[in-house]
Amino acid sequence: MKKQGVNKGDRVIIYMPMIPEAVIAMLACGRIGAVHSVVFGGFAANELASRIDDSKAKLIISASCGYEPGRTVNYKPLVNKAIELANHKPEKCIIYQREKDKAELNPSIDITWEDSLEGVKPANCEKMNANDYAYILYTSGTTGRPKGTDLPPTMFAGGETVEEHVLNYKMGFLERSGGEVGKQLVVGPMYHTGPLSATRNLIAGTPSVVLGRFNAEATLEAIAKHKITSCLMVHTHFV
Repeated sequence: MKKQGVNKGDRVIIYMPMIPEAVIAMLACGRIGAVHSVVFGGFAANELASRIDDSKAKLIISASCGYEPGRTVNYKPLVNKAIELANHKPEKCIIYQREKDKAELNPSIDITWEDSLEGVKPANCEKMNANDYAYILYTSGTTGRPKGTDLPPTMFAGGETVEEHVLNYKMGFLERSGGEVGKQLVVGPMYHTGPLSATRNLIAGTPSVVLGRFNAEATLEAIAKHKITSCLMVHTHFV
């Protein structure tokens, strides 16, 4: 991202499927001080366009497509349409090409994920003040235009304390995550990918059981089968 001209305070929209690169993109934004907003992959072009205009995104990180049960959603045409609809125009799009469903790219604005990594050097961790913006969390927009809230790093800085004293995590514990990137309510995606959940699982070795769609019976079966010790979900699962 630094190579693409993104610096501290610049806005980045992440429009990705549920793949590790989505987590990498979020954490990379946090490292260089870029303000990111996760838009659920597959959202309609007009919904993405409204968030581009509101955030004034300098960069979009997306994928050629996403795989959902029984269908493939092509993301790139949605991104193209959203940029066409938006008044604000992002400068670049980084596109992760899925192996079986690659998208046609526009060389004037698009660059592949792999090409964006060529010749880059490790970026230093940006110093952030407690009230600097870290990410933008948007409402669904069902009652009007989506409303964005700028949230600071302090929203997830105490993750280790939460893990130890609230969730009682220890090495080797199993966690069941019932959220989706871009659809976390209240605490937002960084709660799942920052100090908690994905990053801890990737680095610290805490196993995780992820269910693609919430189902009460499947959740109870997973808890019994894998002896899960804690669950991290959004409150809408119980509505």
